[in-house]
Amino acid sequence: MFDVEVAGHPIVRLDAMRRRVRVQLVIPVVGRCVDVTAQPATPAQALRDAAAARRVDLAEVAAAAYRSATEAAAAAAAWTPRPDSPLVATFGGVAFPLLGALYDEGGSPLGEVPPWAEATLGAASLREAGVAAFGSTSTRPVRAALVEALRPLSGGVIDLSGLLVGLIGAPTLEPDRLAALLSSQRVAQRGPVGVDTSVLELARRIVARWGAIRAERVLREALERADGVTRLVDTVRYADWLGDHGPADRLPNGLDELHDVHRALLRSAPANADADAEGRPAAATPRRRRRRGNLHQPLAAPVGFAPVTATTALPAPPAVEGLDGVTLGELDFVVPRVADDLSRWGRLMSNCLGSFAPSVAAGRSSIIGVRRRNRLVYALEVTPARALRQFCGRANRIPDDPHRHQILEFLVERGVIDAASIPRDA
Repeated sequence: MFDVEVAGHPIVRLDAMRRRVRVQLVIPVVGRCVDVTAQPATPAQALRDAAAARRVDLAEVAAAAYRSATEAAAAAAAWTPRPDSPLVATFGGVAFPLLGALYDEGGSPLGEVPPWAEATLGAASLREAGVAAFGSTSTRPVRAALVEALRPLSGGVIDLSGLLVGLIGAPTLEPDRLAALLSSQRVAQRGPVGVDTSVLELARRIVARWGAIRAERVLREALERADGVTRLVDTVRYADWLGDHGPADRLPNGLDELHDVHRALLRSAPANADADAEGRPAAATPRRRRRRGNLHQPLAAPVGFAPVTATTALPAPPAVEGLDGVTLGELDFVVPRVADDLSRWGRLMSNCLGSFAPSVAAGRSSIIGVRRRNRLVYALEVTPARALRQFCGRANRIPDDPHRHQILEFLVERGVIDAASIPRDA
């Protein structure tokens, strides 16, 4: 054991193991230790705090930590830190051989190693790391690609998303596809993704259902955008929550589309139940003239309303609200609850439904969605006076005749729209 002391008090204890070092915090008085190997920022902060509390020069403490770490590394035949290595890099590098190798390439210190990466980064060699990560799929090209997946990004950023995505795809992809995924272009991920080992296993199960071609495409896309891994994790969670009630038709091949077809089937929670002040109309908004006639013109975005946030509640008249979840043959109705619902609908239907949120939030119109086999296929805009303004399908196409007449007759019977507002050709 190799202790790092501050003013004669042991703060950090280093234990030599095979090709790596275990890092522990020494609990004062009782002398017990807590393993913090996977949190190198923790012992570094503990030494800084102890130095400040005992009025010891931090440079002196850092020098003592370097001496103890190099002695422990020599005993373990582990990575050896440089004299100028930050404390976080010193503890992380001696604990995880592959992490030490990334520091040799100019990588910035990593404060915490996630549980799903510990076995890979803690392996004694690249060969062992490949086996720890991918098992029998760890061919020579896969191991070479793993190096690329771990290589620091511009600015020395160590981003483990390449490893995470590879771990997700490994059970589904053949070795050559896995190697291509691991060596694909990637960017630093933005924001927390909240991934632990249980989420990793869930993602593996869900992604396996997508098939190898779709999985490779979606996982690659997740690496190419800063919010990609977060969106991927959200999507697999939505798919898990939906279970057998997920999308029934053929799944799309893009990450955003996959996210939206699952998320659109889940109920949204408004930021609060009260009217959102941002949803009120602007002070001098002129009234627009509405023309009766072709209801199937491309959706035109309403103008003149203040912006709303993604979680702004969208109110609906009782007759419209009562439609939510109602089934009509092979169709079912759905009513958006928050502004972000309309944004997703617009992406799913390739139109500007997302821009209708301000007028809906202000009570100037209501939007009704119609799904077929759990996929959004139509949308209607209705005024507070029950006048039908627009009725369109995907990409503003005219709805199918049987469905169009069936839906309009049903909504008239329910008192949602006024029959007099429906053009004769509808």
